[in-house]
Amino acid sequence: MRRFSFRLDKLLRLKREAEDELARRLAEVVRLAESKRIQASESETRKWDAEQQMVRLRNQPAPAGALSAAERALRAVRGRAESDGRDHDAAFSEVERERGRFQTAQQERKSLERLREKQHAEWVAEMQRLEQAEIDDIASRMKRSAMGGHG
Repeated sequence: MRRFSFRLDKLLRLKREAEDELARRLAEVVRLAESKRIQASESETRKWDAEQQMVRLRNQPAPAGALSAAERALRAVRGRAESDGRDHDAAFSEVERERGRFQTAQQERKSLERLREKQHAEWVAEMQRLEQAEIDDIASRMKRSAMGGHG
């Protein structure tokens, strides 16, 4: 009995390797996006704290220099929070792009695997048909031999 051979096995192997690499890349960008999310969240907390401090400073007598310094600090904290928010958004977009690439790779691999399974099933059916034909031939020869021997 001959062995089953799928002509696209090398391509299937390459697709699996590419999918594995894309899975690693996706995991990497997810980790980065999570760190950017944490950083953006911490920046928002610092911004909120600075805004609350400004409210307190404005509601009580304070030297003009202190209020001016607090306003500069608040602008810096707000700028940092906006920058961190944009970084998080960009990282999230990168996750979505990589997820799309990974899902496409999965679909391509699965298509090849389904084709391989279909061809394997066809091969098995053909081998069974050939085996049955051989069995029928042997049975037919045995029957003729048995009939010829009694003639």
